[in-house]
Amino acid sequence: FNLLFVMLLSALCFTFTSCSDDDDDDKTTDYAKEITGKYKGDIYLAGGNDTPIATDAIIEVTRIADNKVKLEMNQQILVMKIDIEYDSDVEYANDKYSIKKGTTKVTIPVEGGGDMEVDVELDGSFDKDGNSTINIAVDLPDSPVSVVYKGKRQ
Repeated sequence: FNLLFVMLLSALCFTFTSCSDDDDDDKTTDYAKEITGKYKGDIYLAGGNDTPIATDAIIEVTRIADNKVKLEMNQQILVMKIDIEYDSDVEYANDKYSIKKGTTKVTIPVEGGGDMEVDVELDGSFDKDGNSTINIAVDLPDSPVSVVYKGKRQ
């Protein structure tokens, strides 16, 4: 009788145990929600000094899907007015959210009239305190321009 009792007690214990692999731990986070908002900041020449070439620049980050955002900027940078729209996946690593490096086409007005289509490459990061750093490279035919946007969520 004791042996039968011990076997039943053992079987009962194994029935109620589980391992972490069996748990439904679907904690998918939508990183796009974490960085959505309006950012205000300054633009600097990449590799340049600490004097901004544009101040009070606004970047809007809008969630368009899980872990996907649209970044929009309409700003005067040096002698060109640039209107950027860029869709990107959002990732999270090392306590920072990041938008993937990618290229978008932008039409800019040309001095003397007309427009020119150029490639603009972007990537960037956002921290949990609302600070953002966006690298923007405008591929102008004769002299590419690289700038860095540093802003704070409003």
